[in-house]
Amino acid sequence: MEAVSKVRNPLVQTFIVAYESAVGRPARVTGSQMSDMGMVNRYVVSPCIMFGMSRWRVTGGAHEPDEFIEVQSLMECLQAVIYATLDWCGFSLE
Repeated sequence: MEAVSKVRNPLVQTFIVAYESAVGRPARVTGSQMSDMGMVNRYVVSPCIMFGMSRWRVTGGAHEPDEFIEVQSLMECLQAVIYATLDWCGFSLE
């Protein structure tokens, strides 16, 4: 089983809508090779996506010695994950 990679996949669409509802900005859908999703894909039969804040190629970015995230970005991500989880499980966001 491969990681979910198609934008029209229902799980990807759920997270796109959830993010846009949570933060009021368009979602940026990209790919990344920096992941351990291969382990999930190998041992678990479940759709798998990577979702979160992106801080590549900036001071304090991902996997840098001084790595950090802004609290606002963390809260937006958390709200989007909550929205996506509720929607995926059949609860209305309204």
